[in-house]
Amino acid sequence: MRKCFEQLASTDLHNLSVIFFNVDDCSDLYPKYGQNMANKLLQQFVKKINSSCRSSDTIDRWNSEEFLLVCPDTSLAQAVAVADKIRASILATAWPNDIQLSCSSGVAQMHDEDLNDLIARANKALYKAKNTGSNRTAAA
Repeated sequence: MRKCFEQLASTDLHNLSVIFFNVDDCSDLYPKYGQNMANKLLQQFVKKINSSCRSSDTIDRWNSEEFLLVCPDTSLAQAVAVADKIRASILATAWPNDIQLSCSSGVAQMHDEDLNDLIARANKALYKAKNTGSNRTAAA
């Protein structure tokens, strides 16, 4: 992810948006389905995100349960629309063994701040979405 941010031109930061994604009830995947299936589900989750966004966007695993999508030249409204499109796609996917997955997302657009503050705002929005139920998007 650091490489992705380093490649952004200063002009890209004006309309830069980021989206945090979290598989709802992600912590239950490993004990419920085992390591191999849980890993397979998360890999397919990332592939689904990749297939639903632009080639200029970059997805990376942020931590054990969160994924960060970096969207250059994307307004907040556009990023919310992308997050909602991806959430709908995840929900509509036929997952292995008839498993049902949904995800929540937090979205933020760069303001007069550094990348750490942008990411912190998006992460706070994700927790707002998660705390108000599953399969939701919240914007910062």
